[in-house]
Amino acid sequence: MMRLLILLLSIIVSLIGANEIYAVLNRVPPAEKQDTVVKLQMYGAARGIKTIQLYGARNEYLSVHFQIAEAHQGSFKVNIEKPGMGREIDFKIYQLCWAPPGAQGLFQADALVPINYGIKPTGRDLEIWTTIKIPAATPPGMYRYNFVFSDNRGTYRQPVDLQVWDFVLPDDLPITILASIHSNGIRHQGEKGLRAQENQSLRAYLSNLREYKINAFALDRFYPDLVNNLKPGKRVEDFPEFHEMLKYMVNDLKCRAFRVPSIALPKNMDEPGPDFIAKAKQYYPLMAEYLKRHHWEHLALIKIVDEPKPINYPKVVQAYSLAKTLAPGIKTESAGRDPDPSLAKVIDIWVMYAKAFNPRKIDEVKKLGQQVWLYANRLHGLDQGLADQRLIGWYLYQYRFPGYLFWGINNWPNDPWSDMPGRNDSLRRGTFVYPNYQNPSGVPFPTTRLEEIRQGFQDYQYLTLFAAAYAQKRIAPATYNEVIRRVEDVTRGLEDLKPEVTMKELEALRYQIGVALDGAQR
Repeated sequence: MMRLLILLLSIIVSLIGANEIYAVLNRVPPAEKQDTVVKLQMYGAARGIKTIQLYGARNEYLSVHFQIAEAHQGSFKVNIEKPGMGREIDFKIYQLCWAPPGAQGLFQADALVPINYGIKPTGRDLEIWTTIKIPAATPPGMYRYNFVFSDNRGTYRQPVDLQVWDFVLPDDLPITILASIHSNGIRHQGEKGLRAQENQSLRAYLSNLREYKINAFALDRFYPDLVNNLKPGKRVEDFPEFHEMLKYMVNDLKCRAFRVPSIALPKNMDEPGPDFIAKAKQYYPLMAEYLKRHHWEHLALIKIVDEPKPINYPKVVQAYSLAKTLAPGIKTESAGRDPDPSLAKVIDIWVMYAKAFNPRKIDEVKKLGQQVWLYANRLHGLDQGLADQRLIGWYLYQYRFPGYLFWGINNWPNDPWSDMPGRNDSLRRGTFVYPNYQNPSGVPFPTTRLEEIRQGFQDYQYLTLFAAAYAQKRIAPATYNEVIRRVEDVTRGLEDLKPEVTMKELEALRYQIGVALDGAQR
């Protein structure tokens, strides 16, 4: 049987190619791991209309996913009727699309294209995704809306009741969410070499991602001229593109951290060579002086090598020791598998892959002063359900990680609107936004996966508020203990990276916590 399977796969690979076979073997995740879909039928006797019930805190984002049958896509429109006090609540309406269209049937649709860009014909039921923002100043209470779907044959009104609870989610998380921005993704927005357009695109990306509670950014893939040309007699301020971008991140976006451009240590190097040492001695003291001059040293991160192999740890210690000597007070960072005490001496932040989760080793390096963050790339991809992406926020809360790393947000080797997902882009594990094909320097298009990542971060805030209310004796012990037991159940087995939790379970638990917090205000 095994020989037959191998023979069959080899025949398939020869016929359709390696990337395509990777796609074929990673189909749409099961329905119970997807977002709850509201199925509507525009016409016919079976379309019975029921009011949709939504619940949310002030300063929270909610999502509604509609699947609309029989709509004439060429003339389809959506409007939101906001009677009375509901006018201050914001709605963003998207069409849910496959990127590229040929991925239909192989992967879940995840690209969210604003509906004002025009409806893309899909040959299937129309998928509409709405993101709702409840401003912090919204009075608690019930709000009634009508989603008005229309085409050239008629109109369908879908009533929605939104219950706004009497508590507010904080603007930001108390932990660091670091995203690495890929320069090739930004440059694909327009012609290479147009630095002004590239900086405009980068600002649009950063501003948009802050809305998803990502509060730290790695810009080490940008500004190579700074690393190569910062020499004695020059200051970082002499490189205005970098300086102005950092001011924007700190002053306007209120970022918790940023990774500066660094001198990377090649993985195959036996030890930090003369060229690395010479560049480091020239660059890092000047960067450290700059950061201290602007009182930003506590926000900065230096990363020299990524995922080093244990056999190379001695050279890693050498390189990071040099950086800490040259730039004292600036935090150092790296990522890999289980934490190691030998690295804790020189690396302040170790980003651990979830499969290497080992509480004993984490406690060991924490006693040496090292922070241990999390990354769980396997949960990012198109082959995973949206519940898995939402669960990341729950993992961060349950296991008390002080940070999370997205190794890529806009990583695409080629245009994702035409290039099929596969090994070439790791099933979009580093792609949470798509390029804006009408406005190259504008806000990128989000994905359903990014929307659910934010929902998981909001769930983290629910859990934090819930624990604080319990400590203040505003939550009954029986309610608290039941919720904590259920949280332990849904977050069990982090190191396996094969969560079995469904979206329905997570939403039911969020609802239970929300009702308790709403009641605690009275």
